[in-house]
Amino acid sequence: NCGGSFADHCGDCPQGHGKPWCNGDCRWVEGACVAKETAPATPFGFLAGQASTAAHAVENMFGFGGSSQGQQGSRPRAPEGFQHPSSPLGRMETTTVAPTTTQADTTTPMPPRDPFKCPGAIKVEGYGPVELINARWNVPGERARIVDVRNEEVVPHMSGRSYFADACSSGPYDNKDYVAWKLLGKTLKYTTDISGAGCGCNAALYMTSLHQSSNKSKCHDHYCDANSVCGEACAEIDLQEANNVAWHSTVHVFNDGGGLGGGFGGGGNGWSGPRDWAAQEFRPGSDCVDTSKPFQVAVSFPVDGSGKLEAMSVVLSQEGHECELSTCVKNYGFKGRDGMQELTKALREGMTPIISYWSSDILIGMDGQGPDHKGPCLKDDPDACADTVKFYDFSITDIPAGQPTCRKQCSSNYDSCQDTGCCNAKDRRCFEKDDSWASCKAECEPGIDPLEPAEQRSPWTCKLLGDQTPLPPFMRHGSHHHRGQHREEGHHEKASAKCSQFGDNCKTTGCCADSDRQCFEKDETFASCRTSCVPGIDEHEDKAFQSPWSCRLVTERQATFSNDIWGGLPEDKAASPYKDSSYELMTKSAEMSGSSGFWQPPLAASASAMVGALAVLAIA
Repeated sequence: NCGGSFADHCGDCPQGHGKPWCNGDCRWVEGACVAKETAPATPFGFLAGQASTAAHAVENMFGFGGSSQGQQGSRPRAPEGFQHPSSPLGRMETTTVAPTTTQADTTTPMPPRDPFKCPGAIKVEGYGPVELINARWNVPGERARIVDVRNEEVVPHMSGRSYFADACSSGPYDNKDYVAWKLLGKTLKYTTDISGAGCGCNAALYMTSLHQSSNKSKCHDHYCDANSVCGEACAEIDLQEANNVAWHSTVHVFNDGGGLGGGFGGGGNGWSGPRDWAAQEFRPGSDCVDTSKPFQVAVSFPVDGSGKLEAMSVVLSQEGHECELSTCVKNYGFKGRDGMQELTKALREGMTPIISYWSSDILIGMDGQGPDHKGPCLKDDPDACADTVKFYDFSITDIPAGQPTCRKQCSSNYDSCQDTGCCNAKDRRCFEKDDSWASCKAECEPGIDPLEPAEQRSPWTCKLLGDQTPLPPFMRHGSHHHRGQHREEGHHEKASAKCSQFGDNCKTTGCCADSDRQCFEKDETFASCRTSCVPGIDEHEDKAFQSPWSCRLVTERQATFSNDIWGGLPEDKAASPYKDSSYELMTKSAEMSGSSGFWQPPLAASASAMVGALAVLAIA
């Protein structure tokens, strides 16, 4: 009870109206609404930060540096059995604080935990338990939402941000509570699930020098980053700023908002973002990293003989997939300064991991197509972002001796591997076709490949480039990748003959001849081969054809099943590049049944059989 209104948490009570909306079961403390039973005896009473629009905050964040912002507090006494920071990562030996045994217990009780600020703890292998401390302010004047801890998973809600800490309690924020991880010469691994975060969403895990930030900041929790979002600047390392089609890993010295990064996606006026892999390798349904499912991230900080940071190396992988994606950021300088040396100092002193989740309709710099049109998103749709994402299974290990500073940048199954001589997919080798093209394939036979499109047929030399190690037999499953082609052995002739071309209706085939494209549904009668799709009106279509796209993926299995039941679409619609928006499976009066208005398939199924078939189709 907020006092006249209700909410899940007291932190949701003010709804932008501040202290007057915080009554009932709640009270106003330290510029925030908290439950009465968790509020300290005396309010700290600071004023809320200056107002700032979300759009202005996003502008400050571009360059894909720390998307974020925060609050303030007193350091609590260590709870019984708490493990304090110990050596290489900043922790000391375990200390147990035992209660004193006196005739009367005069120990000052610890303030109760604030469930919004202190959502729980996770275990980090190689470090120990880590508390999460939630920010109350996303940017000055804009409330942050909660970040939950559920079964060892960190689950940020949209507009939530949380800091890794050694301790958390009610009361003011204290920068010394935040962990100071010293990751030089180490690898941080974790799993993330960003399946519901599409174009316009940013699920971020990054580190800043938060532990050393003594000023409260405009967000009242000592928050700092390279963009001074809350008024305080500090070094920042973005391990992940990503959604299910784009990924950025970026390093920043304390006042370089743009930084230097790698990954895939984005672009702006006259520039394209990093292209360290192909769009087809990182997206929902990919055979490399399928972002509709959780995947693993490993971020390493190798050092040279003097202990100086050499690079930030990032590797993405997924259980069950013989493919890894990697990017490596090194040789970073800013305005004549040695960025790697400055970041060495920050990492040596210890940095604090931060998790945040936010959205914007102007994230094209992160996930847009760019002028090369290779990026994933035509436009951003923040309203379609899932409410939560997940991070879990954290661990810290030493970098094995002899591990190279950076993984070699290899080629996707969709590009020529002639310059790299290696493939991202472990079940491929780079085979030469001629002096202008080579491709990642499981096996290769010299001469003409009859499975190539006719206009591309010329002899293959099948000379192995790069890794000369033959694939083991179980990996030779016969996948072939040609320019604009991706087929599995046993389906080549069938797929080549029936997959749809760009501009055709792929509703009845469920596949595209161009492997750069997927079959996206517009409505129940039309689908098209596209590189990406945003639900709603496509303003690039001719106005005569502008009607909403559902953007559901159509697969070969669904198309085959649908054709078996319905007999396919009328020929005049199956091949047309655009659909008449008034066409609703009811074109021929001779094929209309009763007053229902539904076009009847040639098999003339009974009404009950059709209902049953549709139910099965819906389940499939």
